Amino acid sequence: MLRYTCNALFLGSLILLSGCDNSSSSSSSGSPDNPGNPDNQDVVVRLPDVAVPGEAVMATANQAVIHLVDIAGITGTSPADYSSKNLYLWNNETCDALSAPVADWNDVSTTPAGSDKYGPYWVIPLNKESGCINVIVRDGTNKLIDSDLRVSFGDFTDRTVSVIAGNSAIYDSRADAFRAAFGVALAEAHWVDKTTLLWPAGEDQPIVRLYYSHSSKVAADSEGKFTDRYLKLTPTTISQQVSMRFPQLSGYAAFKLPDDAKTDELLQGETVAIAAAEDGILISATQVQTAGVLDDTYAPAAEALNYGAQVSDGGVNFRLWAPTAQQVDLVLYSADKKVLASHPMTRDSTSGSWTWQGGSDLKGAFYRYALTVYHPQSRQVEQYEVTDPYSHSLSTNSEYSQVVDLNDSDLKPEGWDSLTMPHAQKTKADLAKMTIHESHIRDLSAWDQTVPAELRGKYLALTAGDSNMVQHLKKLSASGVTHVELLPVFDLATVNEFSDKVADIQQSFSHLCEVNSAVKSSEFAGYCTSGSTVEEVLNQLKQSDSQDNPQVQALNTLVAQTDSYNWGYDPFHYTVPEGSYATKSGRQRRASKSFAP
Repeated sequence: MLRYTCNALFLGSLILLSGCDNSSSSSSSGSPDNPGNPDNQDVVVRLPDVAVPGEAVMATANQAVIHLVDIAGITGTSPADYSSKNLYLWNNETCDALSAPVADWNDVSTTPAGSDKYGPYWVIPLNKESGCINVIVRDGTNKLIDSDLRVSFGDFTDRTVSVIAGNSAIYDSRADAFRAAFGVALAEAHWVDKTTLLWPAGEDQPIVRLYYSHSSKVAADSEGKFTDRYLKLTPTTISQQVSMRFPQLSGYAAFKLPDDAKTDELLQGETVAIAAAEDGILISATQVQTAGVLDDTYAPAAEALNYGAQVSDGGVNFRLWAPTAQQVDLVLYSADKKVLASHPMTRDSTSGSWTWQGGSDLKGAFYRYALTVYHPQSRQVEQYEVTDPYSHSLSTNSEYSQVVDLNDSDLKPEGWDSLTMPHAQKTKADLAKMTIHESHIRDLSAWDQTVPAELRGKYLALTAGDSNMVQHLKKLSASGVTHVELLPVFDLATVNEFSDKVADIQQSFSHLCEVNSAVKSSEFAGYCTSGSTVEEVLNQLKQSDSQDNPQVQALNTLVAQTDSYNWGYDPFHYTVPEGSYATKSGRQRRASKSFAP
């Protein structure tokens, strides 16, 4: 079960949004006030004046065809030489449709069957027209595409595909590859600090620019021209500091932004690096990764601040780090999740954070953030309503954040302030004496019949002092174990906290059918009225399970969609305990009390 509200984590150049609602595209935000200093007299970058290609050849019986769409050849003034281009082809256990695989890496004899102005192509003999083939496109023995390619004939039924050098995508036609080659493809440029952009495709190109837009994606217009505003990039060298921060990029060509570039405004929209020939014909265009410049611009100030809903004597201060957002509003909700009010938040351009100050009456209130923000995946300005990534308390299934004061006596278990650790762990000597046992809150007690049924798999199971589980932990302690390390207990994304929507294997198969409608239309539908538990059905299926008929795996796939088995490696909110382990989720008690019952 993927929870349906958003939690926004603003990491690097991406805003990671899990399970969003109220999502829509928007283009009403307008443009910033001239973040750079473009020279309007410069050459206009444009697409090449070349017709979109059809296929050079199509695969016939027992053949596959691979076209290489050659950008340099299309834009060049003289015929391209493809004699050194070749394919490395091989069969393996999963892909074995080649009738003539290449035996040795140094064998460069699989040269093109032909070419035209759009590039070369190969006709590959097959031993069957199903399955797939493994391909590496090369120039000599040098890869033109870093990734090994697997061409599946289930995906490409005409067995005719196209590829582009430097791009691991496989296209259904030369037309699709052509459009991708001369549009904005991938995100291969890295803006690493306020003044430096790294991009290998820009090396030695006559024109290199950083285009930007606050309202829509950067793209050629109906006349094939790129008319968005831009900054001119000039070649530079990578500083020692940048090389140390990004050693994996140290071989990239480096470019300097203008001194007066308004970084803070540029980062609130789309940025695209474009390289072109002297006459403006496009050579390459790619989105820009901005993780480095985000850190360089905002981290010094941002790291000194507190985030989330901070309760103090002066009221509640809300702070969210969202440097790429164009607008953020705080939306307050009642206990029954009705909107009470919406407040525009104030942006701090130094830290990239947004704030709003409220009164003490907001303690216990539910809230979310409404954002207007450019998203690099859709390449649009989107609108989302998200929970607070710095939440301390959440409603059931993490749909709303809640304001809580962790110093509130009502949220502290008895004796909390005087609680002391049984083993010191401050010095290296203390750490050297630690003996650690790893375990999991749910799995400690889920199958322990000596734990009350309503507490099995819950935090409170640890209070069942006479249970086998607690007695086992006491024996471990007596044997010298000093610490228990719990597998993640923070808020998880895929376990439903409404217990009536969960079906575990010890429950009836009919209940599984109720909570997962896909089971009713599966091969296991007959068990819905069997009276058996899910575990009993799995044991029955094991009797006839085989590699050719993996029924246990098929049923487990359905069970996993609605069960509570989860070791916690799908974090949603890092600072809130997981609600499915609580006996009463969706209340303020979820903030801390379940950890120390």
